[in-house]
Amino acid sequence: MRHQRILIIGCSGSGKSYFSKELHKVTQLPLVHLDQLYWKKGWEKRGKALFLKDLQSHLQQSSWIIDGNFDSTLPLRMQYADLVICLDVPRIQSLQGVTTRWFKHFGRTRVDMAVGCPEKIDMEFLQFVWTYQEKIRPHILQQLRESSVDTIIFKSRKSAKAWLKNLT
Repeated sequence: MRHQRILIIGCSGSGKSYFSKELHKVTQLPLVHLDQLYWKKGWEKRGKALFLKDLQSHLQQSSWIIDGNFDSTLPLRMQYADLVICLDVPRIQSLQGVTTRWFKHFGRTRVDMAVGCPEKIDMEFLQFVWTYQEKIRPHILQQLRESSVDTIIFKSRKSAKAWLKNLT
């Protein structure tokens, strides 16, 4: 693969973490999960300045895969990326993703999450996923249209998995 700095973006539950882990297996590029940079134990925020400092240090590396939402940092991340992969799946797939993940990891911390942040789901998070299509997605798609960074947009998990399979 010619790309060395790859962003994986999309709504919570769209499959970003799964996709990034599978892409990492194929490419062996270092993998960074933004949730691990942002959260401290007990779902405490690390603070924006520290988060941005850590993010910047990763962005300056020669190669990486970075997955995560944090749309406020997308312009910064896109300055360094040479490929953006957007998992633009339907809302129902994202909702299924977060609920399935919750059942699968209930009470435990996922490997792509900060230590001490056991899987949880609440109304605020479900509302974020439900409104993502109207509130956040248009802004992200606009940034992608205006960018010169190579971009791939997958409309389903099935098409994303097929693309990964073709890489191997």
